[in-house]
Amino acid sequence: MSNAPTDKQRNITALFYALLVLLVVYTGSIVFGDKGFLHLQRMQAELEQVKAENASIEEENNALYHTVHRLKNDPVYIEHVIRKQLQMNAPGEIIFKFEKQ
Repeated sequence: MSNAPTDKQRNITALFYALLVLLVVYTGSIVFGDKGFLHLQRMQAELEQVKAENASIEEENNALYHTVHRLKNDPVYIEHVIRKQLQMNAPGEIIFKFEKQ
């Protein structure tokens, strides 16, 4: 008996290598494809960035809400804002401004 492979063994070997190549191509498309693993990683990083930006905007929105609430309801805060931004003074009050040297 000869050790030479038979046609059946050659066909099985060829089928094995063909399936192996298909598996490698499929695995490559899963990792590097348009909707593959790398795309998923990029999308997750983008999601985290958007969540952080959303939290920052939410903080700013809350601060603005509190400022508006104080401007509507807090006369002391309104006076503070008027004095600071419009540089107004109360009757009989004198404001001194000093220039930096």
